[in-house]
Amino acid sequence: MGVITAANLKWYRCTSYEENDDHGGDIDLTEEITSGQANNIFDNVEDQERIDGAVDYRKVFFRNENVDYYAGTRIWIQANTPALNDKVEILQCGSAAVVGKPVKLTQTNMQFTSAATGVTGAGTSFLSELRPGDRIYNGTDDTESDAILIASVETDTALTLASNYLGTTSGTCQGYVASLNGGAFVDPTSKVHADTLIVGDLAMNKSVGVCIRRTVTAGGADGYTNNSFTLRAEDS
Repeated sequence: MGVITAANLKWYRCTSYEENDDHGGDIDLTEEITSGQANNIFDNVEDQERIDGAVDYRKVFFRNENVDYYAGTRIWIQANTPALNDKVEILQCGSAAVVGKPVKLTQTNMQFTSAATGVTGAGTSFLSELRPGDRIYNGTDDTESDAILIASVETDTALTLASNYLGTTSGTCQGYVASLNGGAFVDPTSKVHADTLIVGDLAMNKSVGVCIRRTVTAGGADGYTNNSFTLRAEDS
């Protein structure tokens, strides 16, 4: 690893940042996130949300803009919200997924292996579209309920699932990535926490998606002025 400058490690919003089922997608390089700025990730919690409870999602990207690799990257929640009635959790994801619905992947010729974890594709774009934390399935024959978590993405044409695929496996198919709101969000509190997001090496101008879930507990607790949280990314 060479010289890494913190100023060239940046956070960005996703391309579809409106709060709806289409929230998500790829990185938006025109929307850099400035640390410490009010409402740079979430909007304010309204009075009715504190009474009824609420769950909100925001997809952001961590990007290495240094010439050198940012090696062995890990991401965790350095400080969760100080408010007693809400918290944030995180999920690693690729460029394709959105919050409220499945998304068709670029290529149609994916192959799931019966009762096995290997998935292949000819001419597919696994490295750019998918990440561990995403869930995928055979969208030609199956439904989102058949989606399985990705354990690792080896190349653009090969990846490994966290458990055996139990859906339809005959022939090639159209792959889909499941909606982010059904993912396994975690609350890692340190670099060495078991749930810390293991991103790996990020070359120059490469990025990783992180979906953030904010849960507001129902009950009408008082609002908290200047509520905040801190995500931290660090190399190995």
